[in-house]
Amino acid sequence: MNAQLVDVMKIDIEGHEQEALSPASAGRFFGSSPRVNALLTEFSPWVAQSVGLQPLDYLKQLSAWGLNCTPALSFDRVLNAATTHEQFDLTCLAN
Repeated sequence: MNAQLVDVMKIDIEGHEQEALSPASAGRFFGSSPRVNALLTEFSPWVAQSVGLQPLDYLKQLSAWGLNCTPALSFDRVLNAATTHEQFDLTCLAN
């Protein structure tokens, strides 16, 4: 499947964005390399861990797709999010 360019995509599914955008799930819609100019998504490390996912894998996957992500929180809070049960917004732009 040849994915067409998507200008802006927003995903908000209460902390389960990592599951929805996993290679197994997203591959059905995007193929191996989605073409997205901007992605607005939530990131919830504690939800990811609760379903057996590694939170940093999500950020690595978005980076592999050519997206540079910036959290709406300070990086100190991001690093503690797995223990504080916070979720936060990410703005990801194509490199």
